[in-house]
Amino acid sequence: MKLQPKIVLILSAVVVTYATSDSMVQRITLQRIFEKTENEFAQKNTVRVKEALEEQLEVIDSRCQDWAEQPGVIDAFWDTPHFAEELTRKVRNSPSVDLLCIADANGEILWKAAYLPTSGVGRTESIDAVLPLQNGKLPAKLMTGDQPEELARGILGPIRGYLSTPAGVMLTSSRPIWGANKTVLGKLVVGRLLAGDLLEELQVRTETEDIDARFLHNTGDNQRLVSFADRWDGEPLIEVDGPDSLTVFHLFDSRLEEEPLVFSASVDREISRAGAAAMRYSLVSTVAAGLLVLFVLLFVLKRIVVKPIQQLTQNALVIGQDETSKVEFDLGRGDEVGTLASEFDSMMRKLAKSRQALVETAREAGMSEIATGILHNVGNVLNSVNVSATMLDQKTRSLAVGDLEALHGIIKEHADDLGRFLEEDPRGKHLEPFIGAITEQMRTAQSGMAAELGSLVKGIEHIRTLVASQQDYVRNEDVIESVDLGAQLDRACEISSTAGGEHVTPVEIVRDYANLPEARTARHKLLEILVNLIQNARQAMCHAEVTERVLTLRTERCGDDRVRLSIIDTGVGIAAEHLVDVFNYGFTTKPNGHGFGLHAAANAATEIHGSLSVHSDGPGAGATFTLEIPLGLKAEVKPTSSKSAPPVLSR
Repeated sequence: MKLQPKIVLILSAVVVTYATSDSMVQRITLQRIFEKTENEFAQKNTVRVKEALEEQLEVIDSRCQDWAEQPGVIDAFWDTPHFAEELTRKVRNSPSVDLLCIADANGEILWKAAYLPTSGVGRTESIDAVLPLQNGKLPAKLMTGDQPEELARGILGPIRGYLSTPAGVMLTSSRPIWGANKTVLGKLVVGRLLAGDLLEELQVRTETEDIDARFLHNTGDNQRLVSFADRWDGEPLIEVDGPDSLTVFHLFDSRLEEEPLVFSASVDREISRAGAAAMRYSLVSTVAAGLLVLFVLLFVLKRIVVKPIQQLTQNALVIGQDETSKVEFDLGRGDEVGTLASEFDSMMRKLAKSRQALVETAREAGMSEIATGILHNVGNVLNSVNVSATMLDQKTRSLAVGDLEALHGIIKEHADDLGRFLEEDPRGKHLEPFIGAITEQMRTAQSGMAAELGSLVKGIEHIRTLVASQQDYVRNEDVIESVDLGAQLDRACEISSTAGGEHVTPVEIVRDYANLPEARTARHKLLEILVNLIQNARQAMCHAEVTERVLTLRTERCGDDRVRLSIIDTGVGIAAEHLVDVFNYGFTTKPNGHGFGLHAAANAATEIHGSLSVHSDGPGAGATFTLEIPLGLKAEVKPTSSKSAPPVLSR
């Protein structure tokens, strides 16, 4: 994975991890705080509902006290009709009073009025549904109460509390009616049902909903109230209904009934929703801030770190693919990355010098190897030349020069009578056979000397050829010229064969040259590459285990403007794990190898804008070295040598 996506993934993981952990922490801590606050608020609302009920009970009690002191109420004891009309009108027109009842000191009902709220307009009279009577009398708990302190005061004491009626819970107040001489004439009872407008008023005042108050014997199908009553420990109980509301249950003394009053109210979970919204906003803001920081960091890191490193990496890749490339790393920066780039530049300059030195070493080693073989051959030829020269010396010394001088003296001595001497003198008669013998001897010597001179000339010509081969190989010129590729292969093959000395292994050479134009390239560098490749192929086939020694030289076109030269041998082959190292400096599998030749060939191939590759099916399968070079300038297509297809077999 590249550096930039790796940084993006790491920073994204950091942002996501932080946002997730922050959200979890908020849910664990803040949500609990919100829930605790919400529960406290709900409990406070429960207390407020209770306080509001007590306030309403105070209002009912105050009104009961006011009406108990009115003269019209006292008139009820004297059966004065007009008071009934007045009280009935007050009860009917007062939405805050649902019950008004007057009883004498014995509990007998003197007058009563009750109205229930309806779904329509107005109020409906229903005394039986509101006031529970005992044998037509007012219940004792409304006359004297049932609490010890109330019983102690008897009918004189005021009574108030929550009364269980068929219509529901009623806020009830009972006050004594005083007559003349401070005597108690009876009781006035005022009540208001916990329903209708009162419930709506309580819900508005306490910010609650669905207030429901009941006595335990009248809970009906509300099993939640029954369950709460069983579990009540003196504190309000809160149950969560869902994400939008919760229900608060409370229980308190009704003061008029033996059973406590149980009520419930729904509280809107506004705090939890606000907390959840705040946490969502916090999460969104955290993610947004994290993304902003991520983008800023990415921008800064890309500009300051990633981009320079990418540039360094790209340059390093270029150098890795083509080690002769001259790439400048200088970024013009004074920080650590700039220092790294400067050090890279310095390292590349040193590496270039080292590479140049290695190339020169490889070249010199190759030249030394070639020169050693050539000098060995020159030495062999010099032996032959020396023998020929010795033979010439001996033959020259053995010429009958003395006999000719003696013959010349005799002829000079008898110059005046040479005819007589030849005819009459016995010595003269032997002169003609003597001259014939000398002539034959001179002819034989001439023939032998001519043969030795021919051998000497051939030896000297051979030496000249060997020296010319060495000079041709070591010449280091970059002149671009038209080159006959087949001729270059033949020349390289010739140099390779002469460089091997007397130990060169004979191989069968197959030439498979295609009809190609001449290539425009550096002839001497191309020759250097081919000599190294052919020399390597010969050495690969000199092992004893190689029984078939065939060297194939092939040329072919591999595109509109490129040609391929292949050197194929049947040698020991190359292991798969060594294929990537073949052209590395110093790599060799030969016992006496130096790892210079193929490395130098690869460098030279790069210099002439070519490429060098190798293929082998493994040990024992031979190897194929392929050199691809550009054709350069277009030229007329013609055979590259007289040894064109069909392939020619030679040794």
